[in-house]
Amino acid sequence: MKKWNPFTNERYLPLHTNLTDSPPLIIDTEANPQDILEAALQRIRAESASLKSSEQIVPTFYVRTIKHLAQLHR
Repeated sequence: MKKWNPFTNERYLPLHTNLTDSPPLIIDTEANPQDILEAALQRIRAESASLKSSEQIVPTFYVRTIKHLAQLHR
């Protein structure tokens, strides 16, 4: 993996993780730090909402599936 060198003219810094083969986020090194923080907070809020939504949907789906399977075996 290529390491970021602050003394080069590379404006965009890829965020590397162990979870993906390609960078999931590219950071503009010339952007206002407040804008980068707001973008990060927005991503966290969106993922939090997604997790809350899936917590409500998945158990309901499994309960319905189990009830349906129980009715099939009667």
